[in-house]
Amino acid sequence: MKNTTYVHVMGTVLAEKDKYAKEFSEGNEYLEKALLHLWDKGLATTGCCAGHPVEETEHYIYNNNPTMTFCFDDNCEELIKLISSMNKKNIIDLSICVGAQLRTVSLNGVKEKTTEFFTDMCNDYTNVDENIRGLFSLALSTDLTGDYEIPSSIDVYIKYKDGEVDCIGISTIKNEIADKLKQHYECEEYTYCDQTYYSFKVNDYEFLRYLGISKNK
Repeated sequence: MKNTTYVHVMGTVLAEKDKYAKEFSEGNEYLEKALLHLWDKGLATTGCCAGHPVEETEHYIYNNNPTMTFCFDDNCEELIKLISSMNKKNIIDLSICVGAQLRTVSLNGVKEKTTEFFTDMCNDYTNVDENIRGLFSLALSTDLTGDYEIPSSIDVYIKYKDGEVDCIGISTIKNEIADKLKQHYECEEYTYCDQTYYSFKVNDYEFLRYLGISKNK
């Protein structure tokens, strides 16, 4: 299945949600059910894919993996609960990107567990992982600069292995964030479009404590 990322005004989508869920899911019944459930829970999606065959001439970062991308604002408790409770064994990575115009979080699932990945989103959750909450607190507290995507003020990705955090990467253009992290982690600096980026690799959520976001590791 090949998917074009759809970005629609959610009001338009919700007015004909059955139609759009079927269109966006491109024949995958589990993705269709997941979209309907997520929209009913008040979550706004900006893109989705159930994976697709890759031709030799095509180049994709997540070529065969299921994905779901959400946008969020201050009212993100339901999204925090969803991500906190999902089975991380079905997830390859999670990324949060914060720019001036949009905050997004993307989940990339394991291809062999595509059904489980989308089915997992259809549950009603109450659990909250304080580390996940800390990530959203960081995104919401950032003084936003830049445009729609580049440069983003902060980009955090988490890679999972066998359901556990394997590594965490942080990229930011914010000096105040970079200066705090430089005290504890090695920093790689690079310039793109005349903008300096500060990049860090960490092993756990300890960086949230260093930024004053969370006391948890």
